[in-house]
Amino acid sequence: MNDVSKIIRGIDGFVGQVLHSLGQDSIDVANSEMDHVCYRFKTDEEFDYYQREMAALGSKLSVFESSKRLITTYKLTKPVKTNGREIWVVEFFAPKPGIILPSGFDHAEFVIGDLFEEFMSNYPQVQFDTGHITQPGNSYVAIGYDGFSVKFHHQSLESVISKEKPNG
Repeated sequence: MNDVSKIIRGIDGFVGQVLHSLGQDSIDVANSEMDHVCYRFKTDEEFDYYQREMAALGSKLSVFESSKRLITTYKLTKPVKTNGREIWVVEFFAPKPGIILPSGFDHAEFVIGDLFEEFMSNYPQVQFDTGHITQPGNSYVAIGYDGFSVKFHHQSLESVISKEKPNG
């Protein structure tokens, strides 16, 4: 078993943490697809190593640069089944220059059908980050928790990637 399997096995605990945190805020995601989870790396060396290891577990959907760091997205050959959900897509973040964070899960994302304003109005007790609500291509609202965030989009990351690829 390769080392990346440890990250994949860790998805179960992370998804449990995400769902518990959303439950504490009374946010209902029962009918929302959990689109993907993201794992961030402390060092570029770690990021490079795990990218090579992912070839055994899935196919690379995309590699791009954002905020001066690489982001790679993979579709797993077999989904991670956890908490009644199937996670097919995993995103890897290289470290941002000048920012040191421990390796670990960074965020989870859900696809919602409601308009952002309507979704947020259902949860007035929650402080949403709306800084990316008008972001071209893949706008979202988010909630920050201790050590991770949860983002809410209107389309899956895999769908966004396929639209951005040539002939997509």
